[in-house]
Amino acid sequence: MSEKQDKAKKLVPIPEELLEKLKDAANKEGKNFSRYIAEALWEAVKIYEMGHSLKEVVHFYEILQAQRASGATFTPHGVLNYLTSKVYSAERERLQAVWYESGRWYGKYLAEKFEDPVQALVELLRETRWDINEVSLKRTGEMVRITCISTTLTEGGTVSLMKFVEGAINSMGYKTEKNDHVKGMVSIQFRRENYVAKTSQADGGILQ
Repeated sequence: MSEKQDKAKKLVPIPEELLEKLKDAANKEGKNFSRYIAEALWEAVKIYEMGHSLKEVVHFYEILQAQRASGATFTPHGVLNYLTSKVYSAERERLQAVWYESGRWYGKYLAEKFEDPVQALVELLRETRWDINEVSLKRTGEMVRITCISTTLTEGGTVSLMKFVEGAINSMGYKTEKNDHVKGMVSIQFRRENYVAKTSQADGGILQ
């Protein structure tokens, strides 16, 4: 074996369980095991060069799968804003109810699929709602605050987004404490429903 060939080969320890899963995957795709491993590693390098990690890509795919399972469809935000504005002016309460129930369905689905459904909802909004510029999540004890900012949402679109987020988080076991919105901005604070404040007998204060 030449020195060049020797340097081209490296032994990398792999857990036996992972090795078996890789073999199964290669067999299902009808590929040579070594070729399959090489292709997988090249794809991992491409993802890294794009500024992402494999974990991010896998999680993004899971979010897209959640969208697909929900029956969601792609709609240009100009079209969505137009339709929302029309319905909002004529059937405001009904529109809000529909968005709220849609949010509840999403919330229950995410709770079944993800260990942290609140975080999953935030990431779903970030990745699939391109009309939202910023989505932030703040946690303080049993409190959760979600803030969404958009430069393109109409008044009706803003209220619809607020009701969707409320429905989703409510279905995860959180009660709405306070919600605020202006055109293009939504901020909602929730508290976990099974939270019980404890009163100190010494000073009558509230311990959280």
